Amino acid sequence: MLSEAGLIAATEMELVTSHYFNVLVDCFVIMPNHVHAIIVIEGQQQCSPNSAEPAVFAPRELKPGCVAVSLATIVGSYKAGVSRICGISGILNFQWQRRFHDHILRSNASVNSVRDYIDHNPQNWLDDPENMNKPFAAGDAASRVST
Repeated sequence: MLSEAGLIAATEMELVTSHYFNVLVDCFVIMPNHVHAIIVIEGQQQCSPNSAEPAVFAPRELKPGCVAVSLATIVGSYKAGVSRICGISGILNFQWQRRFHDHILRSNASVNSVRDYIDHNPQNWLDDPENMNKPFAAGDAASRVST
């Protein structure tokens, strides 16, 4: 079950693609104290998240107000939006880590491995040293969303 802040984080992640013309969110999971996501910035790619074959994505038509940006800008804007909405909602104890960890997925095998990691992360939370409320029933720690 997601907290109120978790619901805001999930909703905002689903909206990421509406802010950028060349960005897709392949899958994500909202955990009690972090988020995992595969974010695809379309263009010349070495692998495709939807195919076993390498692919080249043709950028979509630029929508008014949308720009092509870096992963750091996407993540920074996402974190700022979630923080702003949490503040407006009265969730005052919410905060992000200052940085984020990124990794370029260079093969379809890597994409599938990270998808699997995201799928299983809620079950792994049960054994996470940062989980101060052990034990949870399986599935209670988070909600996974695929787009």
